[in-house]
Amino acid sequence: MKTAAKPLKHYRRKRFFYKRLMMASPRAGAIFGLSLMLLILVCLPFFAMSGFSLLMGLYDARGSATEAVLLGGVWAAPFLFLYVYGFIALGLALNTMLRKVIRNNNCRDLLASLAAFFFPFAGAAVLFAFVREKRRLFAGFAAISVALAIFARCASIPPATAWFVTWGGLAFLFFALAGVRGRSRFRFYCLVPLAGCILMLITIQHCDTTLQKDIVAQRAELSKIVGQSIEVKDYWARDAGGLSVKDEPLAAMIERQPPRGDGAATGTANVEEARGALAEYRQKYPEFIAALTTFLKLPVRHVTHVRPKDDMLASMALPELNVFRDGARYLALSIKADPENRENLLRCNAGMERLRDWSLAGNTLISQLVAMAVEQTRLNALSVPLAAGSIDADDWRRLLGDPPDWRTALARSIGDEATMYESCYNFILFNPAGLLPGGGNAAIAFARSYIPSFLHIQFQRDYLFALNEFRKLALIRNPDNLPAAELAALMKCDEKKIKRNFFILSGMLLPALGQLAIKQGEIEDFRRLAEIAGGVMVYRKAHDGKLPATLDFLPEKPLDSLTRQPIRYESGKLQMKDDSKCYGFRLYTRDGQGKDPGGARAKNNYLVRLPEPGKGEVR
Repeated sequence: MKTAAKPLKHYRRKRFFYKRLMMASPRAGAIFGLSLMLLILVCLPFFAMSGFSLLMGLYDARGSATEAVLLGGVWAAPFLFLYVYGFIALGLALNTMLRKVIRNNNCRDLLASLAAFFFPFAGAAVLFAFVREKRRLFAGFAAISVALAIFARCASIPPATAWFVTWGGLAFLFFALAGVRGRSRFRFYCLVPLAGCILMLITIQHCDTTLQKDIVAQRAELSKIVGQSIEVKDYWARDAGGLSVKDEPLAAMIERQPPRGDGAATGTANVEEARGALAEYRQKYPEFIAALTTFLKLPVRHVTHVRPKDDMLASMALPELNVFRDGARYLALSIKADPENRENLLRCNAGMERLRDWSLAGNTLISQLVAMAVEQTRLNALSVPLAAGSIDADDWRRLLGDPPDWRTALARSIGDEATMYESCYNFILFNPAGLLPGGGNAAIAFARSYIPSFLHIQFQRDYLFALNEFRKLALIRNPDNLPAAELAALMKCDEKKIKRNFFILSGMLLPALGQLAIKQGEIEDFRRLAEIAGGVMVYRKAHDGKLPATLDFLPEKPLDSLTRQPIRYESGKLQMKDDSKCYGFRLYTRDGQGKDPGGARAKNNYLVRLPEPGKGEVR
């Protein structure tokens, strides 16, 4: 005989399931489920970033990817569970609301699931129920929530605006859900996740405001340190008033410059080869040379650039820098082709100094680096007339001239780099087509709507970190006169912290800047090598063409700027990189670790080729 107990099978399990997920009424279940999902969405990016930092720290400490992955899974599991819990609660509540509207169970289950999954549009499901019940006010709330959700995803608006529109739509959705009728009285504990969500949003806003204030203060302090404003508007004010890239004769130089890779023979030290290369160069590029000659008569100032449409400094074209390098190569070739022509030597050397100073006056770090390259080209070219014996010690000092203040120039360029960083930061956060563009991609549209606050805070943390690093980079002035390698260690950015905190902009723009101290030390050393080379030639002249065996003849033992190690010296038959040999002498410095790479492989070396004794001058 059948009993009446069969319908009560698994009663306790079902009772627990419905009680915990239905929240006693569809209204309470929907508000609780939606609130819980929103709370997880608001908190998850911050907790995920915290977890990411912990995992990267663990990986750096132990190097165990397995442990990092397992800890990541443990970290993410509670958030996934709570989000799924809220999703089920919202889905069941919507299913109950639609029972009077949709009789077909399969259709109702599918619509409720979709509405819960795409919860900003859940108002569409509630709207059906309100229309059937003729509750116009709450139906209006539901309709507004759907309209705002559609607008946030389809309209081309900035991410921050999309965020406000989306949350406005969710507020109307909550108003609509509050109007759902239920048999049981409303349980206010269902609003606990919503209160947590609101509290988290207030905390986020407070954090965002605090970071903005800190950034403003740090920018002002960095401006004082580098001696100029690092604001983008002030950068463009400084950039104005120079010689425009569209003005003549610079425009003609840019238009007529040799193609990249041409003129490779400009690096030769052989006089005959240099003469042939110079004749070919003059025949192929007479218009460029004529424009260069006119340009070198202008007073030195900075070059004004065309402002990019996106206002991002990183996308600004700097066509004059290649022109300056090409001009320096041509003038160096002119010196090598006729090293005994004093008038030509003075004119070409002065021209290269002017090209160096034009580049040095630029408002970007790359301009300072090009100025260093032009200076190195000039000093290298002067080794040919030095070897020819056509200049004496006084001439050599006059040709070398006074060294530029590289430290001040590089410190100023640190400010320019900070300005460039700010322009990238502004482009990403405030450009609608920047990091989070609109479009049909649902994942990107979701990110635009829900996590711009997290992104804003994340990039502000990134920016604040970068400003602190720029302050370290301003040590390039080196008031304590530290060795360049030691200074570079102090200036080096914390790449582990960048990786742990996922600082995208800092990771792209900062690591290479730590080598500026090395670049500064190398150019200072290169000039020191050139000065010593002049002293070696004076010794050679006083000793009937005999080169010194060591540098002990100098009043003081010369030390390099990198590690304060003695400058290295080789003379006689010298090994070259291509395994060929030449006669002369070479001065070079050790590398940044203090190791001697050998003269042929030294990054910073000054070679003077001389005629081999008894064989006459080698041409």
